[in-house]
Amino acid sequence: AARAGRAVSGAMATRPAVSGKHKNLIERLNTRYDELHRDFEDAFWATKMGLKETPMGTGEALSRTKTAYEGFLADAGHLAEVKEALASSSEGSEEAKILRIMEKTFKCYQLPSA
Repeated sequence: AARAGRAVSGAMATRPAVSGKHKNLIERLNTRYDELHRDFEDAFWATKMGLKETPMGTGEALSRTKTAYEGFLADAGHLAEVKEALASSSEGSEEAKILRIMEKTFKCYQLPSA
């Protein structure tokens, strides 16, 4: 599931021109996703390149940024917000298309309840 999530979530980071009543939700989630993904990527590469003299080049930074990134994607509240927005968006609109990508991404990170 994580592999599929990465493939879909890459689309989530694109920045198409967004309009419509759910513009703020889309921009808020995209902005936060970008921040967390960038932090994780910086820590990943700094760690892999052995840049321990930088704050991002430690195992602790890598663990912290990965946990934050995956926690954002696994947040059931984000999925609920997106589903609610989808229910009131115009079918076939660019906004609905973006929301569907977000929904697929967040679903990839949800754990089934027991």
